[in-house]
Amino acid sequence: MWKKKVRIIVIFLFVSLFSKADTIDVWNVYYNQRMIHHFNGFSKNELVVSLDSIQPGDSITLRYYWDTPCHDCATFLAIENEKHYIFFQRSNRGTGAPISFTVDELLAIKNEGYIRPFLVFYYEGKLDRRSDKILLFRVRFE
Repeated sequence: MWKKKVRIIVIFLFVSLFSKADTIDVWNVYYNQRMIHHFNGFSKNELVVSLDSIQPGDSITLRYYWDTPCHDCATFLAIENEKHYIFFQRSNRGTGAPISFTVDELLAIKNEGYIRPFLVFYYEGKLDRRSDKILLFRVRFE
């Protein structure tokens, strides 16, 4: 009986040595400096903007946080369509630093005939592969 207990303990120790601890990345979305969403990889990441409430100069700002931040690396937001065409990008330096774009920029693209949700991606440093980007949320107008 004691051999079985020792075997189970050894298995647990062995598994714990080779398993990775994982944390959840989080990001806060601000509309005109007021936090409106706290997202993570498990939330429904959609931002719905009412066309009736938009004022000239309205902005959307993102702050992204994860367990291994960099303090001086380049950080980017890419606003794309579903086929990964980049409409525009914004950047800053350091994880958690705010990155903003204006709602007017999205509306200008929408007014040219684009009707699908905008996809907002985040990445740090040099982008080697498209899979290095993280889809943060979709922006949809109603």
